[in-house]
Amino acid sequence: MARHGWISFTSSLFNILYLRYLGRRRHLQNNVTRKALTVLLIIGALLFLKPVMYMAFDRDFARSAGVNTTLAGYILSAITAVTIVLSIRVMGIILLISLMTLPVVIAGTTTKSYGKMTIYASVVAAFGALAGVIVSYYFEVPSGPAIIFVLTLVLIIVKLLSLQRKTATKS
Repeated sequence: MARHGWISFTSSLFNILYLRYLGRRRHLQNNVTRKALTVLLIIGALLFLKPVMYMAFDRDFARSAGVNTTLAGYILSAITAVTIVLSIRVMGIILLISLMTLPVVIAGTTTKSYGKMTIYASVVAAFGALAGVIVSYYFEVPSGPAIIFVLTLVLIIVKLLSLQRKTATKS
């Protein structure tokens, strides 16, 4: 294994994400710390929602609206990184990626307002997770794939309804 100083190239990202080099790994595993970080993440996301939304969808418009796009970019990156670090141990990478993309696509199909899309995506993710756990309980399958299946099924239904609505409007 190639080593450079005290960081191994093959495991440095994993170790840095979990703060092993700082000796704080066991603190992140503590439920109280994890819950506090989650609350701080939600508060930070709500406080900086408008600048981050402006910057995420149109950087030039955000700059013209007076948003410090550099700071908003750092905030968006930090929120994403902390969300991934807090969630990856609980649900795994495949479920995490699915829960970060499928609800947004579903919400984007139903509305074009970014504020409503944020709320809809959160609600869809929560209900999709709940429905997936219920499906996994009754059909005795793992909950991760069941959640992904339920969200994919909802996406297919929403896309078909959207397509049907478009064809009905043209007629």
